[in-house]
Amino acid sequence: MFKDSSTGPAHSDGDVPGAGKGLLSAPRQSQEQSQVLPPALGPAGDVFVVINLMPSEVEVFAEYHQDFIATLEVVSAYRHSCGDGLFKVWPRALYRQVVLLGNRLYLQLFLQHLPLSKASLTRLGT
Repeated sequence: MFKDSSTGPAHSDGDVPGAGKGLLSAPRQSQEQSQVLPPALGPAGDVFVVINLMPSEVEVFAEYHQDFIATLEVVSAYRHSCGDGLFKVWPRALYRQVVLLGNRLYLQLFLQHLPLSKASLTRLGT
């Protein structure tokens, strides 16, 4: 039978930094360090607040946000309070994201969720 010859608990203060402080504790940062760190960003890398927006702000979000799924969710949610007029943003959003920025994934996701035709672009763009 194996006999444990260690002199302390497995999480003792040995040579391991942070050992002996519990399994879930993380190193503490000074107040100066926490103020220097940038805010956490979403998957698209941009910071947007999407609560209590005016219709013009929803349109700006839709045009500039690089994640189509998040954009579709926000526009669809505000459509209930602001009306179908918000869908007029799609031609501008497609132009910015696909033509100017080369975001092909945006176009692929758009095509999976919304119809795209010349008539719909003309109707939506007016």
